[in-house]
Amino acid sequence: SGALNESISDALGFFVEAEYQDDWNWVQGEDVHLNGNASRSFIHPPAYGDPDNINHPYFVPYTDNPNMFTNDNGGVHSNSGIPNKVLYLVVQGDEHYDINVLPFEQDINASRDVASTIWYNWNMYYLEPEDDFAIAREKMIQVAHDVYPNFPMYVQTISNAWASVGVGNSLMFGDVNDDQTINIQD
Repeated sequence: SGALNESISDALGFFVEAEYQDDWNWVQGEDVHLNGNASRSFIHPPAYGDPDNINHPYFVPYTDNPNMFTNDNGGVHSNSGIPNKVLYLVVQGDEHYDINVLPFEQDINASRDVASTIWYNWNMYYLEPEDDFAIAREKMIQVAHDVYPNFPMYVQTISNAWASVGVGNSLMFGDVNDDQTINIQD
């Protein structure tokens, strides 16, 4: 849940920079580093020591004893790379761990607008303090159902993005029916 919180902060910062500074560099914290570096990357989280999949060596597993010095308080900062990668994938589209993720929309500004609406609603009305990545994925899918009922392809995009980071299953074309029923394939 801490990594989700950290990632939402990164995502909201990205949305503001993209809208008001026309900044699409997909890094976070680059404006506060004197050396031109950044704190995190949405495109390639491992470049900054963060995982881009729950099976990545940088992933910090759950612990009952989070400690700032040995496990980043349970992966709060490092594991945020996983939902950050999801954001990049749903906006930009890409292949990640052999899963092709189509962007929400072909126009990147429209795709970003859809993502910002989903992230805002997901954070404000759906997520709860103890949610983990699996629950967060399901709630993000629910947001897409609720906010964009006439766009079942958004569910496919979200499902495939989360699957590519090791959370849940991917959906194939046609797995989301007109009535929003999802047929998940293992």
